[in-house]
Amino acid sequence: MATRLFVTSNQPYFYRAIKASVLASSLALQIAGNASSVKAALQAIQRLKQTQACPDILIIYIVDAEQEIVWLIQNIYRNFKRIKIIVLTDLSHKAFLLRLLKLEIEGCFLHEILLVDLIRAVHMISQGYSQVDSNIIRQLFPYSAVEHSMQELCKEQHRSSKTINNSQQNIRLAQLSSREFEIIQRIAQGESNQEISQKLFIAEKTVKNHITKIFRKLGIKNRTQAAILAKGE
Repeated sequence: MATRLFVTSNQPYFYRAIKASVLASSLALQIAGNASSVKAALQAIQRLKQTQACPDILIIYIVDAEQEIVWLIQNIYRNFKRIKIIVLTDLSHKAFLLRLLKLEIEGCFLHEILLVDLIRAVHMISQGYSQVDSNIIRQLFPYSAVEHSMQELCKEQHRSSKTINNSQQNIRLAQLSSREFEIIQRIAQGESNQEISQKLFIAEKTVKNHITKIFRKLGIKNRTQAAILAKGE
């Protein structure tokens, strides 16, 4: 079954470009609809839900409408549990970028992203991955363990098999969601699942689920490996 995309953008060319890219792609994607404002998008998605054609992924690229974007994301996650969200933005407002990551959207990219790369990202996100542009990570966490680890991985083709089985897989550090990023940092600090649960105000079972996803994305097997990677050692 094809992954259904809904495009919300106040940039007229963008929808046409996305539609053309989807048609040219060999991936199982289709356009479910589009809107030029957040309110129109929410109304359209509500109508699509009634016809059993609710989109799987919502792509948002709206210029100069940060509060409206946040409003739409909150409404989508509140009312449409299955829809994944991708936002295209720039680096001009750090507070907005942090807000997007805290909302745990599945994809966050700069609007300069090549369409072919965006389509690939859409496909990966449809498979259950999360992706954040590395430039956004550097803007928000210039001295983060993630950045340090990625630099180290570029210098080394292989780390000890005792710590990391496949160094190439660890490039996915930049694909961790904001919640996963926060959890791996707390693992590096030696916190238990119970401590993480209490400090983040989430269920311990939810913490375990996040850790399982982190291990799978990074290609690691235990907390020790996660801590070593997060610390950049």
